[in-house]
Amino acid sequence: MLARQLDEHQQRLLAILAWAKPMLARTQPSDAFVASLADKRMEMSRLSMEYALFKHRDIFAVAIAAGGERGRIGLRLKTACVAAAEEYRDFIRSARHLDLHARWDWYRVGAAAMAETMKEHLAGERAAIRDLLGVSARPVARAVCA
Repeated sequence: MLARQLDEHQQRLLAILAWAKPMLARTQPSDAFVASLADKRMEMSRLSMEYALFKHRDIFAVAIAAGGERGRIGLRLKTACVAAAEEYRDFIRSARHLDLHARWDWYRVGAAAMAETMKEHLAGERAAIRDLLGVSARPVARAVCA
């Protein structure tokens, strides 16, 4: 059950990252794209918060309360999650009032790097959480991870 919920949360996040990849390759954004990008950032923030609440409440807190090795792993994962969330928030803050038309090259390089960082974090976290839960790691749907 928890592994399925983990996968569902991650698939929603990875779908946005997959959407962003070709969009960030554009040489100049249109007004419509800038608007849809803002919507996707908001959706990503909302989904990330839902995912974090799920992990912290249902996985990390339970592991930490168990103590021992499970507790240490839970605390390490929680700490890494908080650090990743701060990195994402810092990027979003730095771009919040940016004129994307004027600073597109700076933004798209930073956004593409943040997307890759997030994908790597999610993959590592998924493997570690599934291991913590004692569930084998099955691949996430390929179309979503592109």
